[in-house]
Amino acid sequence: GLQRVMNLMRGGPKDGKYVLVVKVPHKRWFLGQLPAERGQPIKVLEEEEFTDLAVAEWIVFRRRWRDHTGRDLDKEL
Repeated sequence: GLQRVMNLMRGGPKDGKYVLVVKVPHKRWFLGQLPAERGQPIKVLEEEEFTDLAVAEWIVFRRRWRDHTGRDLDKEL
């Protein structure tokens, strides 16, 4: 069941999908959103910066969850 949820959240339309953008490899990441068309620039949300990869990935998961279900998850990791 979990694999089906993950596949759903990884697939689908790309426009606006949340991703992580590496600022400094293994140290700093920004939240970003994919464009509608491949090859266009990713919208980088510079106010959303992370230094912990686990926290950053949790944020992306929560945002994608909200986009797919319309409901927020708990904020704790």
